[in-house]
Amino acid sequence: MYQTFTRSIAALPRVAALVLLATACVAPQARAQSTKPAPTILLENSIETYTEAVMLPTGQPGNLTFRNCAEPCKLRSLEVSGESKFFVGRSSVTLAEFNAYIRSTGQQFLMVFYKADRPTVTRLMVYGKLQ
Repeated sequence: MYQTFTRSIAALPRVAALVLLATACVAPQARAQSTKPAPTILLENSIETYTEAVMLPTGQPGNLTFRNCAEPCKLRSLEVSGESKFFVGRSSVTLAEFNAYIRSTGQQFLMVFYKADRPTVTRLMVYGKLQ
């Protein structure tokens, strides 16, 4: 009986090491499975269109008006506020400069970004480069 007890005591560090190793591997997996992902919150929506398909405001505040779909769909408007930003490429410009650029270059691809919770334009962007 003394020999069996001695063997059990001698094997104890190996058993403890295996239990510790198994616990170390299982605990992070259990934690990862129980954590919920962060909720996704939509801050902005966007519309891809062309400058000739919209009526741009001449001042702020104003309205950006466009057709939401093909004829005979009704017109849709988004509010352009004092907080709305305008970009030609990477350059930030005023609304007057934005309108002047579009008049001088003709039809441009236009990105319209607006708040998800209300129809307020956050930024308008056309591709190009100011001279």
